[in-house]
Parts: sequence; structure tokens; C-alpha cells
Amino acid sequence: MKDASAPVKASFWFMFANIVQKAISVITTMIFTRVLTKGDYGIMNTFQAWYGVLNVIVTLCIPIGVYSNAMIDYKDELDEFTSSMLTLITINTAFAAIIFCVFKAQLIGLLNIPTSMVYLLFLSIWLNPALDFWFVQQKFSYKYKKSVFISLFTAVGGAALAYLFVVYMPFNKAFSKTLGGSLLTFIVCLYLYIMMIKRGKIGINKKYWKYALVFSIPLIPHFLSNQVLSSSDRIIISKMVSNEAAGLYGVAYSAATIIQIVSSSVNASWIPWTYQKLDKKEFDDIGKLSKPIIIVFALACFAFVIFAPEILHILADPKYKDAIWCMPPIILGVFFIFIYSLFSNIEFFYKKTKLIMIATSCAAVLNIVLNIMFIPVFGYIAAAYTTLAGYIALSVAHYFFMKKAQKAKIYDVKFIVLVSIALTLSSFVMMAFYEHFIIRYVIIFIIAIIVFIKRDYIISVMKKLKAQ
Repeated sequence: MKDASAPVKASFWFMFANIVQKAISVITTMIFTRVLTKGDYGIMNTFQAWYGVLNVIVTLCIPIGVYSNAMIDYKDELDEFTSSMLTLITINTAFAAIIFCVFKAQLIGLLNIPTSMVYLLFLSIWLNPALDFWFVQQKFSYKYKKSVFISLFTAVGGAALAYLFVVYMPFNKAFSKTLGGSLLTFIVCLYLYIMMIKRGKIGINKKYWKYALVFSIPLIPHFLSNQVLSSSDRIIISKMVSNEAAGLYGVAYSAATIIQIVSSSVNASWIPWTYQKLDKKEFDDIGKLSKPIIIVFALACFAFVIFAPEILHILADPKYKDAIWCMPPIILGVFFIFIYSLFSNIEFFYKKTKLIMIATSCAAVLNIVLNIMFIPVFGYIAAAYTTLAGYIALSVAHYFFMKKAQKAKIYDVKFIVLVSIALTLSSFVMMAFYEHFIIRYVIIFIIAIIVFIKRDYIISVMKKLKAQ
């Protein structure tokens, strides 16, 4: 690593910080499920879900979209562009807050979170873009030291403050946990916000705003649909069932975060190599290497399904034990996220963003409709299955759109379908043995023997992926 180039070092440390942040999130789940009620945990999950949705609408996706392009297109006017974007987001946030205050009686019922947390919601939407912009600047400059420090400082410090606030301000634990977890981030964001506004000295600028809006507005349906897919279930559960049910579902979702880390890491390694092969039109290489990777990831998902009772026991208090029945479909959903990412990577390479937007929007609408239909009838557990259905539909849509973008055969779809069916059926069979400890561990022992026999094959696949 000492002899590595600046981009390589920066990429490694940014990835390291991201993994540590997610690991801290998983670890703190073990703590807060034991000091918060199911209702409090449900309110927090609803808050996070609404933040994801409203952040896309209010910030117009500027921090996660156009700003990276502006780093190149406006590299000589970056300070001015940044302060202008912060001004635009400030105006949008103020406008959204005014709408809430005017229609507070109606909207508070829709949001289903305390008024105090709504104000925290707007404060987060207003301030967080400053930190997002700063992170992008650091990444483009390969200045990873300060960025990694701030990431870890706010993550570790935020977790510690959240715990202290919950213990010493127990009158509203959901609010205390959210405020404590966000306080250090707010302080850092406010400092960066003031610094960037002073440095840029530009507020309203038609040229900058037009550039940002033309780029960002078409992306809103795509990013909003992604948020709906991952968040609408928690919002609808809290509204149609209860905050306690949303808390149970949220714990199951947090447990699945572990396998999502694996999925994101594999895809991040896969994308650059895939793009190189697409550029050279070496489609067969992509298909060949994808097969062992899909098998290994499917096995990883199945392992999480097998050990779901133990994972939930470690992560959460016994009062959340019923969340176990949500975990298999949620984990299967992560598998199909990985599958559709293989297809959408091809679409991104050929710049078929409209097709991506159509696929994501249709899947989001399907997810909402299924949630509204089945959650009132079958309860919060239905959300895990409706979300799984949404991701399966998204995988199918992306496959056909990928074929439209590139007619040449890249992936063996029959192989992918067979692996998907095998994983799905075996996962549901394993659920039947969750309450039969001995039978489940006999199955685990048999699988462990198979993995041991095939260990050389699995190791070779991991080496190939690492080499890419």
C-alpha cells in the first residue's frame, strides 16, 4: 500500500471508512434494540425512511448526481458553484418547511413521526449537502485522510452521543437517539456550510441553477423510485399497522445490512472490469466469470438465511424475535438487487438511463400497490415479500432492457434463473426448520462438508474477483 498510487490509496481508505461506518451501524443495532422499545425503534425507522424520500425531492439529487459532473465542468468556478447549490437547497428546504408548517395538521398524520423529529428531518436535509459536497471534493482530489477521519469521528462519536442521550434524556427515546446520533454531523455540516458560502460568495446564479436542474430533474424519478423500493414498506407499516411493527421490520432490515455490504463490495469490484470488457466487446468473459460469482453470492445469502435466528439473537433483544420471519425474503431481496445490478451495469455503460428510470419507477409503483394491498391483511411480514416481488420484477425488467441496450449474449439467463429458483426454494424450506434446532444444524453440518470439499473452487473464484 505504501507504493500504491494516490487514486488506489484513496479508493482503499474511502472503502475502508464506508465499511467501518456500516459495521458501526450494525453493532449499534445490538445496543439500541436493548434500550429502545419496539415503538421507538419503529419511529426511528420511519424517520429514516422519510428522510430518504424527502431528501431526493428537496435537494433535487444535486449532492448525489450533478455535483460530480460540476467538479469537471466548473472546476475553475467550483467555490461559486458550490455556494450557489447550497443556496438553492436552502431555499427548497425553507419552502418545504413552510409547507409543513401551513399544513401541519394534515402532514403530521401522514408522516407519522413526532413534530420534533420533523424539524430534525428538515435540519438534516438542509445541512447534510454541505458535507456531501465536501466529501466529493476530497474524493476527486484523493485527499482521503481528513475525509476518513470525519467519517469515523461522526460515526463513532454519534453512536456514543446517541446512547448517552437515550440514557439521560429518556422522555422521548426516539428523538433523543436521533438527535444524539446527528449532533456531531450537524456541527461539522454547519461549519462547512458557512465556510463554503463565504468562500463562494454566490447565491442565486441562473447559469449554475439551469445546469444543475437540467441534469438533476430527470434523475429524480429514478432516485425517488429507489428510495420508495427501500423505504415505502416501513412508512406504510407504521401507518397501517403500528410503530411497533415498523420496529420489528426495521430490525430485520438492519440484520440484512450485513449481506448488503458484501453485495455492494462485490459490485464495486465488478463494475470497472465489466466496463473494460464491454469496451473491448469481450462479452463471453463477462458471462463466464459471472457464473461462479453468482454461485458464491447465492451461497453467502443462503448462509445468512440458515443462521438468521443466531444473527437476530446477537443483534437484537429477545422482544424482536418475531422479526426472524422477515429475514429470508429480505435477504432474497438483496440477492435480486445483486442480480439486477449485473444487468443495469450494462445499461449504465451504454447510457440507457431512461430505461433504468422506467424499470425502477415501475418496480416502485408495484411495490407500493402490493404493500397497500397485503400489509393491512397479513401484517408487517407481508412487506418483506412485497419488497422481494419488487426486486424480482426489477431484475426481469432490467434483463429485457439490457437486451435492448446490447443484443449480444452476455449473461446465461437460464443459469441465473435456476440459481435464483434454487436459492428461493431452499431458503423457504430452511424457514420451516427455524424452530427445530437439531434438524437445522444437521443441514448446516452437511452444507459445511460440501463447502469444505469445494473450498478450492470457492477460493479461486474469490481470487479472480480480487484480481479484477
